[in-house]
Amino acid sequence: MNVLANDRLRLLIERRCNCACFYCHNEGQPVTGSSMSPDSVGVLVDALRSHGVRVLEVTISGGEPLLHPGLAEVVALIARLGTPVTVVSNGLLAGARVLEGLRGNGLTRFRLGLDSFRPVRSAPPHVKAIERSRASALVRCAQENDLDVDLNVVVTRHNREEIGSLVGFAIAHGVPVKFFEHVAVHRDRCTHRGTSLTSDPQVSREEFQRLASAPAGGAVEFRPDEEFGEANHIAVVGGTQIRYCRYLCDFDLCWMTGTRIDPEGNAYSCMMNHGLDLVSYESSESVVQSLRKASSRPCRHDPRG
Repeated sequence: MNVLANDRLRLLIERRCNCACFYCHNEGQPVTGSSMSPDSVGVLVDALRSHGVRVLEVTISGGEPLLHPGLAEVVALIARLGTPVTVVSNGLLAGARVLEGLRGNGLTRFRLGLDSFRPVRSAPPHVKAIERSRASALVRCAQENDLDVDLNVVVTRHNREEIGSLVGFAIAHGVPVKFFEHVAVHRDRCTHRGTSLTSDPQVSREEFQRLASAPAGGAVEFRPDEEFGEANHIAVVGGTQIRYCRYLCDFDLCWMTGTRIDPEGNAYSCMMNHGLDLVSYESSESVVQSLRKASSRPCRHDPRG
């Protein structure tokens, strides 16, 4: 039995965020102000190394990881695993000095969350917006620092008319882009925690594909991905990969993105299992045992789905 789901790890090191996206599910976490300590990351890395755990990639997200004061140290610790390291960010705090520093500590990929090019004052309510010139400069800066770059876009009614522009931007900069269907968050009225998630596409897959074809000047053929099947549909335009991502829980594939660990030590591969397992940092053996247990739990569908 694998210690990590699909041999992948996601560290949600920071709950805070400088955006307030209306669709945010915070990767299954409650929204608080806590952060993961570099000490915990160090114990985790040592445990994975000492037990020879297979780790294909590590993704650092949150919240907004650039708000974490020890992000550079966290990246350096993870880089000791000798595996690709990705930071997922809205880019608002990124710049040449930040990206250069993270690259020097072992970062290999910068994943930019970007929903709209509209100026902040006129952007759709509560989505990730960066003016096009700023986004271009940020992508170029990452590329100049030898970082792989890709884009994440959540498709909602608010940015429906920008789908073509976002695809065109990805093609112009030669970076792959993932478009995610909207997922509804159902929160408990007392705790305000995200207690369940359900797919709730605000733009149909067919309409998305039509809008995404505009930059190519004609229909673009989207096909099911070999690894994710109907959960992901992919097209390649001018060498640029465009991916439409559906809610993985609906396909029992949420484990494919790896085992998540949050600042409190909750470990889970399906976001619906958040809170069932805690990582024990008492010893390398206890770390591995708790991760194996959490990673083995099956996807838990929302009963309303």
